[in-house]
Amino acid sequence: MSVEEAVEFAFSLPPTLGAIILGPPGIGKTESVLRHARLEAQRMGRIFVFANEARASMSMSEYIDLVRRIIKEPSDPNQQNPTPQQHSEKPSEN
Repeated sequence: MSVEEAVEFAFSLPPTLGAIILGPPGIGKTESVLRHARLEAQRMGRIFVFANEARASMSMSEYIDLVRRIIKEPSDPNQQNPTPQQHSEKPSEN
């Protein structure tokens, strides 16, 4: 089974189950999982946020504010999702 096939199988499992993709370094495990995660988010009409990428483009306080907003205000599937530009705006200070 290829890495891509293993990741496709893992993403086909119900959310209550999990999978571990094992293999030597450099065979594409991370890239394949990230690609599938982005496609799944797009399919759901959502925005995929990879913590390492988000953190690299923000100050620590902006990053902490974003994490707090995500935890406090999970997205409502009945509402229109914000655009990427809205995500990159600095959250208001409360």
